[in-house]
Amino acid sequence: MNRAERRKMMKTIPGYKKVLKSVTEKAVDDLETMFKQNWEKDSEMLNNGEGSYDNDNGEDNIYND
Repeated sequence: MNRAERRKMMKTIPGYKKVLKSVTEKAVDDLETMFKQNWEKDSEMLNNGEGSYDNDNGEDNIYND
């Protein structure tokens, strides 16, 4: 939908901006709750749940050959 079409919709449909704003806010809120639920399932997503870093000296073993 281009700018002219949006302006036409705003003029012809009363409450278009209000409905559009509420729908986008709901979509963002739903997305945030979905992310929160997935993050709560596994808080260590990048390292498959490995939570111990006792022997980590900050060096990367792959690149330190």
